[in-house]
Amino acid sequence: MADRRESAMAKRIYRSVMRASAAGRPEEVLEVDPGASPKEVQTAWRDLSLALHPDKVRGALTADEATEAMKAVNHAKDVLLGNAPRPAAARPPPPTPTKPKKRPRAAPQPTPSKKKKAPAQRLDGALVSLQRRTPFSGGDTARFKLKVEDPRWPGVRDVVFFDRSEATADLDFDDDGCLYALSGRVELNEWNGKKSLKVSDYDGKFALARRPGSRACLECDERIDDDEPKWKEICLKCYLDKKKSASESG
Repeated sequence: MADRRESAMAKRIYRSVMRASAAGRPEEVLEVDPGASPKEVQTAWRDLSLALHPDKVRGALTADEATEAMKAVNHAKDVLLGNAPRPAAARPPPPTPTKPKKRPRAAPQPTPSKKKKAPAQRLDGALVSLQRRTPFSGGDTARFKLKVEDPRWPGVRDVVFFDRSEATADLDFDDDGCLYALSGRVELNEWNGKKSLKVSDYDGKFALARRPGSRACLECDERIDDDEPKWKEICLKCYLDKKKSASESG
């Protein structure tokens, strides 16, 4: 029967054996190094069998505990000597097949946004006076001046028309006493710091119609007496009509 010291030693050995056996590590059960020779295994097994013999651990371990410990020791010896399969827990896990890494997709390139063209502006029947006409490569440049400033282009009175179709060939640019109603697509043009309205005939809707003259009423085209002041641009009838409309609206 084991004394107190031997009893404590037997319990410690028992716990160590059972813990290593449950973990599936036969080398730790017999306390040998991995790859130990058969002789080293046999020696360790013999020493451990003597330490856990039921007669020696009586009083320290129960009969079932002693039998269980001896089974674990014997199985560890058989595994290390190749007489029994190694426990599954002790086998090195098979290598996990690695999936081929997917190449990261290239980030989609932002599609450049197309700039929206501003809607075409037009002059429709704007009153202009003739200024001059000069030749250039491919045609002539006809210049006009707006009689009344357009609120869309404040401060701009000059109008330029690059005439490639001889549309202004018959105009008398020396006669500055006549007004013309000009229509066509127009865009703001700037050259050498000076702004002007550039008229084009790309859509075939350019038009230039002669008015009765600078002394004609701008409302009804009726002739204004030459004796009237130069600033007077509408006839008396139109003036009275506008005055009446203003008073009624007020």
